[in-house]
Formats: sequence, C-alpha cells, structure tokens
Amino acid sequence: MRDVQSNLIGQFVLEIGEMQNRLNELDKIKVELEEQLDKLRCAEEESREVKASLEEQLTNSNAENKFLSANLEREIKERKRVEEELKTVRASLEEQIANSDTEKKFLSEKLEREIKERKRDDEEFQAAKASLEEQLAKREAEVYTLMNNLKSERQVFEQKWDNLQQQFNTWFNSIFEGRQ
Repeated sequence: MRDVQSNLIGQFVLEIGEMQNRLNELDKIKVELEEQLDKLRCAEEESREVKASLEEQLTNSNAENKFLSANLEREIKERKRVEEELKTVRASLEEQIANSDTEKKFLSEKLEREIKERKRDDEEFQAAKASLEEQLAKREAEVYTLMNNLKSERQVFEQKWDNLQQQFNTWFNSIFEGRQ
C-alpha cells in the first residue's frame, strides 16, 4: 500500500513539475511576446513620425522637387504597408499572449482539480488503511484468544494423557505381578 501511495505521490510530483515547467515556459514566451510588442509599438511610433515628416516635406515641396516628391510618395506607401504589417503582427502577438494566459489558467485549474482529487484519494486511502488496521487488530485478538484456548486444551489433554499412562502402567503392573 505504501508503494502504491509512493508511486502515486511520485507521479503527482512529476506531473506538477511538468505543469510548472510548462507554466514557466509560457511565462517566458509571454515576456518575449510583450517585449516584441513593445518594440513594435516603438517602431510604429517611429513610423508615424517619419510619415508625418515625409508628408510635411511633400506638402512643402515645389515643382523642382517633383522627382523627390515621387520618391517620398513611394516611401510613404511603403511605410503604410509596413504599418499594416505591424498592426497584423501586433494583433497576432496580442492573440498569442491571450492564448498563453488562457492556457496558463487552464493548466492552473487542471492542477487544482488534480490536487483535490489526490487529496480525496489520499483520504480514502487513509480511511481504508485505518479500516484494515482495525480488522487486523480484531483478527490478532481472535488468534490470541484461540491460542490461549489451545494452550488450555493442551494442558487438559496432557493431564488426561498422564492419567491414562498411569492407569495403563497400573493395569500393566497388576497383570505382570499377577503372572509372577
């Protein structure tokens, strides 16, 4: 029984360790994702600033700067495209963080359920153990009583045997003396 309980506890400890490792990994991923999100926010802010600057330069340009203006327009379009990509990546990262939090919550709840289940199993085990120990104590008392009864009966038997031997010896001697 103790081996079973030790095995259950060992498995439980391993599962808790695995779950804790997974939670730690998820925390690391969350931190990494949050760092990437911060970098993206900074890049987005820089992009806005560059866009504002470029738009200002574009409006202030004159006819001589048409060639430069065309390049600036391409740059603005590229920046807008990059901004859209950044928004998509940011949304994806936020979703990953939310999923990470959801998974972490799920694992935490699962761990709590398993702990409660293990406690309940342990209480049932302890109750069964106590019941078996009580039954064993009763059986030991019964065996002790039977042994005492057997000792008493043995003593009675030995006394009767001694009496029979004495009677036999008396009878045998009386027969043997009668022949002489």
